[in-house]
Amino acid sequence: MHPHRKMNVERRACHACEREPMGDLIEAVHIAREQLRRICTATGLIDQQDGIITLFTGLCTSAGLLRLPIPPRWSGMTDDCTPMELSTSFDAKGTRIRFLIEAQADPPCPQTYWAAGERLCEQFAGIRGVDLAPLEALADLFRPTDTAALFAMWHAVDWRGSAAPLCKVYFNPAARGRSASSDLIAAALERLGFGHVSGSLLEVLGDMTTHLAVDLVPASMARVKIYVRHFQAAPAEFDRRAERIGITSGLGFADACRIICRSADALQERPAMTCYHLNAGDRSGPSAMTLYLPLYPYAASDKVAAERIAALLTEAGLQADEYRRVADALLAGREADSDGLHTYVGFRRSIGGVQGDQITSYFSPTLFQPRFGRLALDPDRFWPSAVPPV
Repeated sequence: MHPHRKMNVERRACHACEREPMGDLIEAVHIAREQLRRICTATGLIDQQDGIITLFTGLCTSAGLLRLPIPPRWSGMTDDCTPMELSTSFDAKGTRIRFLIEAQADPPCPQTYWAAGERLCEQFAGIRGVDLAPLEALADLFRPTDTAALFAMWHAVDWRGSAAPLCKVYFNPAARGRSASSDLIAAALERLGFGHVSGSLLEVLGDMTTHLAVDLVPASMARVKIYVRHFQAAPAEFDRRAERIGITSGLGFADACRIICRSADALQERPAMTCYHLNAGDRSGPSAMTLYLPLYPYAASDKVAAERIAALLTEAGLQADEYRRVADALLAGREADSDGLHTYVGFRRSIGGVQGDQITSYFSPTLFQPRFGRLALDPDRFWPSAVPPV
């Protein structure tokens, strides 16, 4: 779900809208589609598999992701510039499958990606239950003008069985430059009906807001989520942040850090992220908070990561056995010490929650890591590709 570097890389120079000759193509959707099939089988959603995969394939095709060039275009969505991410979410209602994609175009730069994202939105308009009004309300704010912006627009789908898929769009608060991000967030909250809480919320958020996500549903039902990156934060700090918005009970964020990162000290090797949830039905302030912990480099391999995620699910009283089936299915055929499949684990807590409300495991198809490594982790260059020209 994110750009995850150790530094404030938005300040580095980029080479926007350059274009280098591309080499071979990789069958991106074919690879990711096979992972989706394995997830559907492992979670017992075989009867919904065709619908999930048909929707995923259609959206990826419209997003220009059917086949991807090698070396890859720039993407900060995953560590190796793979512009798609899969996830499974576990809560008291059961298990859900999600996917996140980034529409791309040539020449790769924030402006062409934005245009590709707008074209993809036209495809979203045909999905049952989707309302593009939130996108239309915010588009002029987040249309990128900064040529160094790390992303333009992302799209996500949360598959909910017989219910209509929940679709959302992610905007970049730094689309006009990092210095303008707080003003953009405040303006967006005002337009979405949360203006009265924007001041106090921005004070809680701090400076490093990275994403703003909004559900593509009627405004009266929409959720808004704001993401923040935290450098060298101590686990106890996440619980203090939760307490500031009224979350006091249940399994703590420091407990999640202990289980996933095996540390009670500041997370110095790689920053964590938090997310604050706003609901249209209750505009008094955030109703929930999610902590996103990176698996790399805190877990030495995907096998270790899987063991720790299962332990977190067990402690939270959620579907550990089902997650293990997913992890086993996705790890089948990989080397014992492989890493890169698991990207993040998200742990959501809500006001009034008893234990953990929801845990989500994120997976990368790792289309480019075997050849290029973790291109997007701390790159020297972004657009048009993190791979230096020959």
